[in-house]
Amino acid sequence: MLVISEMDCFLFNHAVFKESRVKIKHAFNPVIIATLFIAVVLSGCSSTPKIPDSVYLFDNLEQVKSVNNFRLDGWVKIDNRSLIVRSSPSKSYLMVLAYPNPDLRFNDALMISSTAGSVNANFDTVSVVSKSATNIPVPISAIYKISSRDEEKAVKAEIENRTKLFQQQLAPAN
Repeated sequence: MLVISEMDCFLFNHAVFKESRVKIKHAFNPVIIATLFIAVVLSGCSSTPKIPDSVYLFDNLEQVKSVNNFRLDGWVKIDNRSLIVRSSPSKSYLMVLAYPNPDLRFNDALMISSTAGSVNANFDTVSVVSKSATNIPVPISAIYKISSRDEEKAVKAEIENRTKLFQQQLAPAN
């Protein structure tokens, strides 16, 4: 006959609870670390203000809906939301992305989707090709035709100046 006292039950329950608490502590440790990491990353993202769409509007350039017979001949990165692509030595286009792609600033390989040989705004995408990049395709929101290399330089300088002006307006006055 087996006799179990209340004290035996208490000691058994205490041992089981203590063991399960240790298991739970170890099981949640990576989860807690991952959660804290994500919180830190997201707080960094939320503190970076979004550059307004007006930075990427150009009334003096011809906006086109698509580029026919597109072949990527070269590209120049302006920032993480805009780039100038060349389809031939004499044809260039400013492509504005729907939202920033942080990988765009640091990589040298680019992939632009096309449909039947043409690139269409609000349909085709730009993605960075790299082992370390996320390779997430970002939609092209606008395409502007650029007529010369001098105009390329002017557009790049204008976007950089507008971005600086926006950031200065956000900076607290001393």
